[in-house]
Amino acid sequence: MRFLRLRPGLTVVVGLTAATLAFGAPARLEGGSGSTATATGAPVVATARAEIVAAGKIVFFANCAPCHADDRSGGYGPALNSEGFLKRYGLMESDLAAFIRKNMPQDDPGRLTDAQAAAVAAYLLDAGRADKQTTVGAPH
Repeated sequence: MRFLRLRPGLTVVVGLTAATLAFGAPARLEGGSGSTATATGAPVVATARAEIVAAGKIVFFANCAPCHADDRSGGYGPALNSEGFLKRYGLMESDLAAFIRKNMPQDDPGRLTDAQAAAVAAYLLDAGRADKQTTVGAPH
């Protein structure tokens, strides 16, 4: 079991069976990639990657969305859901995490921990890949 500290007072426990927010009840991360069903049809808890992405979404909404918007479309800060963003960082998650760690949030650079920055990078890139897959089959 690993502990991912998102901010003071908010820690996610990442283990083989669940992700738990320290201030709330255990939250099962079900569905999505990496999830399968048992013989009874009950979903199996998502992979550690999915748990980290879910933690990254929490950190993003708490720290990044005020400038980049909930849907990552931008506002005060640039859009983080564009194809250009995905092309720049799509294969270099560690570079994106390092950039976030050193430079974000803009009003308090370096406030996020390494784990928080890595989780946000995972969330942004997974969300961007999902956006791209959704639009590939869309009618023009």
